[in-house]
Amino acid sequence: MSPVFESPVVSTQWLADHLGSSALVVIDATVMVSEDGDYRCGRAHFERSGHIPSARFADLLSEFSHPDAPGLHRPDPACLAAAVARLGITPESRVVVYDTQRGQWAARLWWLLRTAGFDEVAVLDGGLTAWLSEHRSVETGTGSVVLPRSEFVPTPRPELWVDPVSVGAESALTPVTVVSGSRVALPRTGPRDHALSVPLTAITRASDHTLVSDARLRELYAPALRSGLPIITADGGEVTASATALALALAGARDVRVLDGSLPLVPA
Repeated sequence: MSPVFESPVVSTQWLADHLGSSALVVIDATVMVSEDGDYRCGRAHFERSGHIPSARFADLLSEFSHPDAPGLHRPDPACLAAAVARLGITPESRVVVYDTQRGQWAARLWWLLRTAGFDEVAVLDGGLTAWLSEHRSVETGTGSVVLPRSEFVPTPRPELWVDPVSVGAESALTPVTVVSGSRVALPRTGPRDHALSVPLTAITRASDHTLVSDARLRELYAPALRSGLPIITADGGEVTASATALALALAGARDVRVLDGSLPLVPA
């Protein structure tokens, strides 16, 4: 019997209980940050420092990003389908994604898969940090071999994204709440919208990087939830928009879209 997700987040115990299931695909989506602040592929860390047993590595900076767009932008549907297929994900798969940071990279892959029409995906609460804090085993090396390559046919959900070039004009017509995971407060993008900043460090615990309780998330996002307006999550210069979308889902938000790329600020 295939594992069943009851939430977009699973615990380390849930994953430990289901490791070995033929339908389970565990993905490490780690991106490292260099001393000069540049993003680096986390594959070397995955292979040398260790990963959850049977995990596969997803390169979010190349295979899961648009090759010609500046910064970090979603790939087109065909490229995304090819990247997903290389990971061996099929319609019958149950995917758990994690990273070594505070879950922002795992959440980005979670959102990418959902916007491609694949819903059987969850983020590991606390990622590898929580896994190691409980003294669970890891493996080194390249990870599980994916043979043969699967065929993945996406069902794009463009309505779950909003593009930087359109967010200002859109919010000028229809008020929205822009929620950022940045530590710096965002100016409004339009004359009638709302802005809220809840940093990633506020929604995750320092000790093991697990998310705070759903009740606490509802408190943190209360202004956005009470506004009754559509919610757009933004990075604000940091890769946090998908993690914010994940936290908002746990808090009960329904009408949420992710801004793809940097937030353009227009006079309010």
